[in-house]
Amino acid sequence: MERGSGTPRAELALKTLAADLTPDDRLRRTLEQSLVFAHATAAALYTPDETAGHLALTESVGVPRTLYGLRDTYPLTAPSP
Repeated sequence: MERGSGTPRAELALKTLAADLTPDDRLRRTLEQSLVFAHATAAALYTPDETAGHLALTESVGVPRTLYGLRDTYPLTAPSP
C-alpha cells in the first residue's frame, strides 16, 4: 500500500472498538491500541481521586506494571504525579 492512500491505521483501529463493548472493555482495548501505535511495552491510566488526594490506577496493559515500578497510587501533591 502506498503511503497516504487508503484508510489511516488509527481510523481502522478506532473502528475495532465496537459499540457493543462495555466501558471497561473499551478502556482496555483503547490502552491495548496505544501499545501498538506507540510501540510501547506497557500503558497505564491513572485517574484523580481528589477526596483521597491521589491518582489511582484505573487500568493497565502490557508487561506487568511492577516491572517498571508503577504503583497503585501516586499522591497529587508529588512534584510529578
